This record gives sequence, structure tokens and C-alpha cells, in this order.
Amino acid sequence: MAESAALRYLLENSTRYPKDVLMKNLKDAGYPESEIAAALKQLAQPLQPGVTRDGGFFDFKNKRFYKSVWQKVGDFAFGFFGFWVIGYIFSRLLYAFIPFRFFAYGPLALRFFPVLVSLGIFIGVIMYFWKRRRWISYGVLATFVIGFLLAGIVLLFLGFALRSFY
Repeated sequence: MAESAALRYLLENSTRYPKDVLMKNLKDAGYPESEIAAALKQLAQPLQPGVTRDGGFFDFKNKRFYKSVWQKVGDFAFGFFGFWVIGYIFSRLLYAFIPFRFFAYGPLALRFFPVLVSLGIFIGVIMYFWKRRRWISYGVLATFVIGFLLAGIVLLFLGFALRSFY
């Protein structure tokens, strides 16, 4: 059954406005009573398992049921690259207001502040998306694992490079 414009309007606005206001707006827009009643009835029906009201890519509140591999790839890429972008923006904002030397040469507890904030955001993002959009969580986890692997490889090469000087 095709989704009517009245049902689409109710789906988009049912969380923001009371039902009586939405019905009044639909009546004022010229929708017939029968279409409004059918849309309300369909909205009140529980969803069958495996069926969702898809809110699009940026619907992070509802659980997503993936229909194709490309949706999974898109969510994975969003989690992987999105965490890098958000981390870069966060670090730019943090160091724009607080100079880097404050953390580097300040008290020992402050040296780990940016890392602890990033770790807290990392854990929060994974917990939020785990039940809703699992492939975003996988992308964020991949960012974390690859970051540690790259850091380990760099430290390993630095260790070998510094060993030759001693």
C-alpha cells in the first residue's frame, strides 16, 4: 500500500506536536476526513517484525534494518571517517580556546584530559549506535583499532631507529 501524504506528515511530526494539532493542520490543508482517519489508523498499527518506517540515512533514533550491503558499507564509512572528522573538529576547537602547551607542560592530570575526553566520546558513540546502527559502531571500532595499530607501528620503527643511535 502506498504511503499517503497525510501519513507521511503524521510520521514526520508526530513526535513534535500533539495529535489534535496535526489533525487540525491536515483538515486546514484540505485533506478529506477519510484519508486523515486512514492515516491515523495506519500510524497506530504496530509494525510487523522486519518492517520499519525508514527515516533515511540521518535517522539515528530508530533501529535500521539493512536492505543491502551498500547500506552497511555506508554506515561503516560514516562511523570510520566521521569519527576522524569529529575528532579533528573537537581538537581544533579545544586547542583554539586552550593552548596546547597548557596540556603538554601543565600538571600531569591535564596531560591526559584530551585523551580521556576522546575516549569518553568514543565509548558513548559506540553505546548509542550499537542497538540502532551497528555498522556505524563497527566503523568507530575500526578507527580505534587501526589507530592503535598505526601508533604501534610508528613506535616500533622509532624504537629501531633510536636503537641505532645508542
